[in-house]
Amino acid sequence: MKPGPTLIALLTLLEIARVSRLIRGSLALRPLLLTIIILLNAQESLAQSTTVTFTPPNPTAADVITARITFQGLACAYVPETVVNGSSVRMTIAISDCFTGPPPSTITEFVPFGPLPAGMYTYELYFQHESEPPMLQVQQPLVVAAAAAPAAVPTVAEAPLLVLAALLALTGLMLLRRS
Repeated sequence: MKPGPTLIALLTLLEIARVSRLIRGSLALRPLLLTIIILLNAQESLAQSTTVTFTPPNPTAADVITARITFQGLACAYVPETVVNGSSVRMTIAISDCFTGPPPSTITEFVPFGPLPAGMYTYELYFQHESEPPMLQVQQPLVVAAAAAPAAVPTVAEAPLLVLAALLALTGLMLLRRS
């Protein structure tokens, strides 16, 4: 697993602290720092295991599209927001209110958006942690086909309709004469 920038910065600070003997005297601080390193590394791994699939798989201009987003994450609040700008569909998931405790687990979010006009789109998924800029996680194409024309309602032309009305009238008269 490739360490993320936050983890690298923290490890650099730990090395500076070790060299300057700030940590050497306090054994109680080491488990806390180790826990912080593990949690930061878990959050950084979000980008490495994020997948997005769409339902329906071949959307049309008449469909509401649902993005199924699967990723590894902690127990946090995940709030999605979708913005369509031209041929770009940008979804940002704000991540907040995380608490330590359970290890990272597989999280699946279902986010509906659309319908979109027919065309080719670039779908981008960003994760944004509190007070940090959004980080791109997934970028993939999304093709929306033109919606099929509504099915024609079957109708009867005027001449056959008049013949049918006349036959019904004659049948009714014949039944009235018999009784």
